[in-house]
Amino acid sequence: MALYVPERKVWTGSRARSLSINDNHELSRYIKVAVASGTCFERVSDTALTKTSGIKEGEYLYSAGNAGDKATLSTNSGTPSELTIMCRFARTAINREAGLYSDRNLANWGSNQGTTLMARADGGAGFYVGSGYATKSNLSTNDLLWHTVVGTANVNEIPTLYVDGVKISTLSTSATFTSISSSSINARLFTYYDESSTRSHIGYIDYVYVFYKKLSDIQVYSLLDNPRQIFAPRRQWFAINTNSSTLRVPFKTATGADDNIWLTTDNTLRFNNAAGYYDPIASISV
Repeated sequence: MALYVPERKVWTGSRARSLSINDNHELSRYIKVAVASGTCFERVSDTALTKTSGIKEGEYLYSAGNAGDKATLSTNSGTPSELTIMCRFARTAINREAGLYSDRNLANWGSNQGTTLMARADGGAGFYVGSGYATKSNLSTNDLLWHTVVGTANVNEIPTLYVDGVKISTLSTSATFTSISSSSINARLFTYYDESSTRSHIGYIDYVYVFYKKLSDIQVYSLLDNPRQIFAPRRQWFAINTNSSTLRVPFKTATGADDNIWLTTDNTLRFNNAAGYYDPIASISV
């Protein structure tokens, strides 16, 4: 028998929007993990994804919800001071946890080690990041439709929770995010920290994004409107005034340091070295 696949929800009308060029390029710098479905399963990440036998990969990533069923990323959320996790999911069985991304330490639930984003069996949602959390009970997610849950966090602030494009202004419980310790386990999709069958998601995940940045309201809404735009940053043409010496393109290095690439008026591509000089680039690795 064919699996029931809930209809995709697409935002339309005056609320639909896209990220600005600057936002798209900025978020491309901060994305840690992106796993998204489509005609093929796309991954924008330096991490591998492995699946147990109960996880099926097709138009969507699917879990049968058996004990131990999970898709595992070969990384965890690390120890950022800012974090955003987004997940779009659909249940095929109600009264179960859903939309799960978790790297909470198995033996240390309640500590400041790791993160969890989830829709709860009561239809609510929760975001746990290190020492902080934000939860909301009795929303309307306990059904067989598509839903999105987003959690954003910045150190010394209470995390923010969004459910189906709505920012939750009155939380059921909350605590300030003051610190996070790296979990000893890698991030998992579809399963809670204890990996029990009663706390596993039966159904589909459309996408999961992890950013090392607290996204603004407008950035969250824009990504929800068009979640795959992050895979195809827009291009922009620049003209260099002959009276100007350079065109500067900022970026971050792999270690997180700020740097710049410069295109000079003689069409030489150069970069900032440690001494601040613009040495010619001999080669570029992509």
